[in-house]
Amino acid sequence: MGRYILDGQTPVPCEDVEAWARWVERTPPSARRVGRAELVVAGVDYLVSTVFLMLDHNFGGRGPPLLFETMLFQLKTPEERLDSRHDLGEDVECWRYSSWDDAAAGHQAALNRLQEKVRADG
Repeated sequence: MGRYILDGQTPVPCEDVEAWARWVERTPPSARRVGRAELVVAGVDYLVSTVFLMLDHNFGGRGPPLLFETMLFQLKTPEERLDSRHDLGEDVECWRYSSWDDAAAGHQAALNRLQEKVRADG
């Protein structure tokens, strides 16, 4: 599995596992976050989160590395949160990308889909 670090917003292969581990340790999660937003759709809370994965998730090996991921989560209700250490519920959808720019566009597309649902349900 290929390891990557970011140089600004550009993924760079890093085959030296110790150098990669140091980068992961020293880089705050906010520097790896492309976007994060919470929306309420028809009374249900959703989280759209897009992050740099640090590892190639193109497990089939065909095509470019998949290094970024947008996940859409339906958040737990307040009652469910009391019984859990995590606010996340089920992941609803997931998309993967090769570049920061594609991930940012994918993040916006996921937000647009949710906003369209708000308008349709409104």
